[in-house]
Amino acid sequence: MTFARQSGVESLFPGLDGHLVSSLLSGPGESPCLIWQGESAQTITDGGVFTQLVNAVQECRKVTLRGNGCSHTDIAPYRLVLHAGNWYLTGAHQARIIALPLADIRVVTLHPDSFTPDATVRAILSRPDFLQALPHFRFIGEVLSGFVPEPHQPITEG
Repeated sequence: MTFARQSGVESLFPGLDGHLVSSLLSGPGESPCLIWQGESAQTITDGGVFTQLVNAVQECRKVTLRGNGCSHTDIAPYRLVLHAGNWYLTGAHQARIIALPLADIRVVTLHPDSFTPDATVRAILSRPDFLQALPHFRFIGEVLSGFVPEPHQPITEG
């Protein structure tokens, strides 16, 4: 139940409670439910990168990311989001919102220093309009970078 609630899949199962979870997880044979994501072009995400980022999010530890010729330092990771078959790291860098495809990340370095999550950033990263824009975030950031930087403006490097 806790995993379903915290990962956002609770709403996919009408009437989800402890009894239903137990039935779904302990039944013999094939699962009675299937969550199908259609014909999305799923990209490959490195399991080690994913696990390190999950730990960094849970521990509120800053990270440095490397991949595809780019390097991002002092990233405050807030959440990993699965959108249309692709995982994204959402977070902040120097008061700017970031959204980076995990498929582009090759190396994660956890910093010893932690950060305190900002409630405003967390609220922005949870908004449905932000989540729907994840695949286009890089392009939106490029357009916005032509304006004077403000707090919570997207980071566009990458």
